[in-house]
Amino acid sequence: MSTPRIRRAVSVLRRRLESLPAAHDGNIAMMTALLVIPLVLVVGLGVDYARLVKGRAEMQNAVDGATLMGAGAITTKTDDEIISAVGAYAAKAYGVGFGSLTISNVTIDRANRKVTTTATLSVPTNFGGLIGLGSLSSTSTSVAVAPSRPYTNVYLLLDNSASMGLAATTAGQTTMKTYASCVFACHTPEGGPYKVGGVTYNNTFDVATALGVTLRRDVMNTAAKKVIAKIDQVDPNHERIKVGVYYFNQDVTKAQDPTYDTTKATTALSGTYSKLGVDGTYFDTSLKTMKSIVGVAGDGSSASSPTKLVLMVTDGIQSYRSWVLSGSSTWPKVAPNKPSNCTPIKANGTTFGVLYTEYLPIVGDWGYDATVGSTMPSSWGSIDAGAPSSITRRDYLPYALTDCATSGYFMSANSAAEIETGLTSLFDKWIEHLRLAK
Repeated sequence: MSTPRIRRAVSVLRRRLESLPAAHDGNIAMMTALLVIPLVLVVGLGVDYARLVKGRAEMQNAVDGATLMGAGAITTKTDDEIISAVGAYAAKAYGVGFGSLTISNVTIDRANRKVTTTATLSVPTNFGGLIGLGSLSSTSTSVAVAPSRPYTNVYLLLDNSASMGLAATTAGQTTMKTYASCVFACHTPEGGPYKVGGVTYNNTFDVATALGVTLRRDVMNTAAKKVIAKIDQVDPNHERIKVGVYYFNQDVTKAQDPTYDTTKATTALSGTYSKLGVDGTYFDTSLKTMKSIVGVAGDGSSASSPTKLVLMVTDGIQSYRSWVLSGSSTWPKVAPNKPSNCTPIKANGTTFGVLYTEYLPIVGDWGYDATVGSTMPSSWGSIDAGAPSSITRRDYLPYALTDCATSGYFMSANSAAEIETGLTSLFDKWIEHLRLAK
């Protein structure tokens, strides 16, 4: 602290004044003039000290905020990144227009999730220079401990029905149309044979692979891998967040039950179950099965009572190929997922996130025009009040999937980049929710 320095300076000045020879001529004006100098100096030093007190309070606030921010980032940033971020935060948060704030040390204790910051404030004096006191300084230390993240199970629920064999871009669809007369890639033999570069293929999936066409399935799996990579950042010790991988079409297939081992989960995204499944998407059956798998969400206080998050990626259409081929009597079945299929999972306390991979219009396709491109069927039930009565099934998908998702956990994505970033954004939103809840 600088207060002792001020006291010593005043004491020195007083002794010097006392050493002056006594006045014998009664010159009171001279004595008064001499006394004014220390009085002005004392008042001036008081002003300087008041500035230091104000700056010190602001410094403490800035350093406390910076340290708290650093502790919050201890699972997502490196030591160097935290040190840099703490310094930048403190410099920006120090709002007093005088003095300079210096972060002299940032100590990161990862074992105890603790960050300690030491800072020094130097405030120039206006009057102290008269007695060799050019500045006043103060040192502050702040300590923050990162909150323990609650235990969480994340369920990646990924649509691998044949509809996810849709080429992911309009350009890809054009390529598929040119070589296979179909914008979808299917495992089952359909049409053909097809020739690409002199090689014959008997199904459109092999054609897509040969042409390097990216499918919605590929983008979806990449997005899921990025979520798992994010979990590695948030829970580097693999002790709080489990992740499971599930695919669905006519029903749910387990690729990996919830595990702390993110390598296993990533491997599952490239396994047999990740390939395109049967030609049908039954949300009523699949989400009923998923409800049994997920169970009841806990409060996150222990591994046996985790909070739960389902992240579903889908184009949102309940469908089956035979419904299209059978004629107009079954066309109404090809329709958006009903939000009531999602309700039982949410009712058990689970947060339900939905990433809608936008169903791209298929121009000139009679099957699309008769089903997804047609108006909402009256047999589907009541539609959202905000949607026009003549809305097509494709255009109604965002309404249906928004109502399926937990409030604030619906995202729509068109491009491959949007799909990849959209899923991680939903996960980030969940992590931020957990942080604020604590």
